[in-house]
Amino acid sequence: MKYRLHTWALCAAAGLALPLGAQGFAPKRDDGATKEQRPPQGMCRIWIDGVPASRQPAPTDCPTAIRNRPPNARV
Repeated sequence: MKYRLHTWALCAAAGLALPLGAQGFAPKRDDGATKEQRPPQGMCRIWIDGVPASRQPAPTDCPTAIRNRPPNARV
């Protein structure tokens, strides 16, 4: 019985710690874009380095954005 309690407590502690640990790995979204300038859900947008958010290419489907991404940009 003693080992079951320790196992349960260890699993519960690990389960609580996992969501908190994952928060440190979220990508930063410091591109200066407002919520309105971000692509709709399910679409992607090419972000060209050094170009203001208001002058970026329009949102498109993700395979097209990845295929057309220039070297100085990210999707």
